[in-house]
Amino acid sequence: MTADTLFARLAGAWVAVDDSASHEPNGVTAHVADTSLDAVETAVHAALTPFLLGEGTIGSLQTTRTGTGWVVEAGDITITATSDRVEVSSQVDGWTLDSLVASSIATETARRLDAGIAGHESLPAAGKFENVDVVERIRAHARITPGRIAIRSVSATLDYADLIRAAEVRADELDASRAGQVVAVRFDRSIGSVVELLAALISGRAYLLLSSDDESGYARIASTIVSGQESASGEFDRTSASAAAYVQFTSGTSGKPKAIVVERAQLSAYCAFLEAEDLCGPGVTMPVLSAPEFDAIVKQIWGQLTAGGTVVLPESGDVLREIDRATAIDNVSINTVPAVWNQFLDVATQHPITTQGTLLLGGEALDPVLVDRTRALWPGVRVVNLYGPSECTSNATWLREVTRRRDRTPIGTAIRGSVAVVLDDLLTAVPVGAVGILHISGDSVARGYHGDTRRTAASFLPMAVDGGTGSGTRMYATGDRVRATSDGLVYLGRTDAEVKVNGVRTDLEALRNDVAVVPGVTRAAVVVADGGIEVVVECSPQERDEVVASVRERVDTTWRRELRTSRVRWVAEIPRTEVGKVDVSALARHADRPAVSEGLEPTAAAASSAAPHRVLETIWTSVLGSEPTRSSSIVALGGDSMKQLKIVALYRRILKVDVSLHDFKQRDTLGEHEDLLLERVDVAHLDRMAASLNGAKR
Repeated sequence: MTADTLFARLAGAWVAVDDSASHEPNGVTAHVADTSLDAVETAVHAALTPFLLGEGTIGSLQTTRTGTGWVVEAGDITITATSDRVEVSSQVDGWTLDSLVASSIATETARRLDAGIAGHESLPAAGKFENVDVVERIRAHARITPGRIAIRSVSATLDYADLIRAAEVRADELDASRAGQVVAVRFDRSIGSVVELLAALISGRAYLLLSSDDESGYARIASTIVSGQESASGEFDRTSASAAAYVQFTSGTSGKPKAIVVERAQLSAYCAFLEAEDLCGPGVTMPVLSAPEFDAIVKQIWGQLTAGGTVVLPESGDVLREIDRATAIDNVSINTVPAVWNQFLDVATQHPITTQGTLLLGGEALDPVLVDRTRALWPGVRVVNLYGPSECTSNATWLREVTRRRDRTPIGTAIRGSVAVVLDDLLTAVPVGAVGILHISGDSVARGYHGDTRRTAASFLPMAVDGGTGSGTRMYATGDRVRATSDGLVYLGRTDAEVKVNGVRTDLEALRNDVAVVPGVTRAAVVVADGGIEVVVECSPQERDEVVASVRERVDTTWRRELRTSRVRWVAEIPRTEVGKVDVSALARHADRPAVSEGLEPTAAAASSAAPHRVLETIWTSVLGSEPTRSSSIVALGGDSMKQLKIVALYRRILKVDVSLHDFKQRDTLGEHEDLLLERVDVAHLDRMAASLNGAKR
């Protein structure tokens, strides 16, 4: 679809045509038949504009007078007025306009023609619920069902009674040692890690959860920012009625990370939603698949414990292997990000998954194609789409089940105890279905950013005067563009330079600014290419190796560890558009070139007799961002489990070979990968694939 048909500019507003369903026009009762055609076109332009993405004009309209009114054709949209009604209809190549959006466009058209249509409805109020503190809820389970299993690992279990006893002992130890107001907990997938978290809450402290193996500069900064020396006076006061439960760091900040302070009342409210909707509880098996730094772990630990369920600790940190194990469990709930699930499907067996289950996806936009792939492999799955920034505890909206095929998967409606409102730049409600910025108010909105009143004030706003939500005094400005549809809100992108890659929220402009100050860098750019982040640096050819290494070190030490495998590429000159801006599309088109070799002689390693086959070298370089030799280790080059899975997925897709992640369990070097692949694919086929890839580059 092209933009001039309005299809692209109405992204998120389209539903796949179902031949079995009725597709009558949608509209509103109104009398506008006597209006002049000039006034009609002016009204239609004004009515459509708030619903469209991007800048620019709508284009010419074709307006025709009829016996009882008029008809306006605007691209693929038809607006019709009769003596008592305004209707909107559209059907384009198997897609039809969402009924709610169509009706709202009709309403806006009639309203702008002064047809007696009322203004926007008052925004809904968040329901008021009694949210019992998380510790008290866990204590209640220990009293009522003391023998129920609270935590299960591969080698041991702990029931609720023993969990409370162990946590109380550890809480006394924290008091005796005069531990700080925030306890840093290194999560190693052990029962002891969960006990430590509960002990912190029992003692009235907040916790900071970190990976046990993360020694990056980012992790060290995160640890010191909540130390006694860094804490703002009184911010973590245990005697306060709004005591902090935990500190969660945003994914995409360099240097000194933004620390979100979530209070116990907010954690309790979110857990109450999970239990009320049966997403957590005794009948739910939900492995702890999330990394400790991601807020999904709140659901996987506290959601289960407060609802009386069992926290299932995985055998290993290999999330893809654990997902594979989990899909064999009937009625399992798998909570992960779309990027990880997509990579799992790339290497999963082609035999259908026969169990029943629930797939909770969040952290990124959910591609409808991924939903189709999921149902093809796992017919018995319920797909739930979750959305929410860490500033709203974890999830702010949800789509209970993805059912209809749409051009974009909706993120649904506000969770229990919260309200989602769509406002313009002036904090005024937009027409239903129009494009606006999502703001969240209600019980789960966090306190703010630790020690950063300026950022807190910029993002946690007073309730809009005309909002009428009645859901508290503050709302969080997400910075996400959305529109309302009959299936809930639809995510349409950011208002700033933030993107999510593999669930990691990253501000591309902040990353570019950070890289630009590295000595030797004359210009820098950051683009998203092939599902990952690529840093492009411009410097003199004589300094290229040193500068690229310095940039690589900068990313590794000051940014989240999930970004360590971001590709760093040198260019002699960053391409510019006619108006002098970075030509992002030109950079993206060349994103498959080797990281530091553009316009240069081949490196000694690449030219040596020990060079790997070209197609394997290309695959590794595209994923890891570095030119490998046969002796290169995938781990040494920064290959985490997600990157390893992507490499295997590319083997399957490009080489048409039946391999899995398990085949490479004891094979870490490129040479070992090559040896195994040559047992299943002949060299001639590898040559043909290499030639095909080289042709694609040209």
